[in-house]
Amino acid sequence: MMLLTFFEELRGRNIRLDLDDKGNIRVIGPRDRMDAALLAEMKEKKADIVQWLRSKKRVSRPEIQVAPQHSDYAPTSFAQQRLWFVDQLAGSVPYNMPGAWRIRGTFDEQVAERALHRI
Repeated sequence: MMLLTFFEELRGRNIRLDLDDKGNIRVIGPRDRMDAALLAEMKEKKADIVQWLRSKKRVSRPEIQVAPQHSDYAPTSFAQQRLWFVDQLAGSVPYNMPGAWRIRGTFDEQVAERALHRI
């Protein structure tokens, strides 16, 4: 069986192969679906499987590049950019709406403070 056919057979059985940190083959999936014939073929093609898995890791996980720092300021988030845009468009009135309440009767300041903190 060719290597491609072998991997298709594994995929059909919901089995994946991966390499651990030491470079050994790790079987991921239900082990009861791996019969003796498939295990024997995996042992026979071990060198080719390891080589393919190593090349796959290099292709699928590129090295992370550090972004160059152009200024002393951190980039703004999308939420910050939206707020800036709304402020430029119509001012920040919707975000700063002052108001006052008239309360009649007894007022418990501690209860009110706890309620506002809870919000």
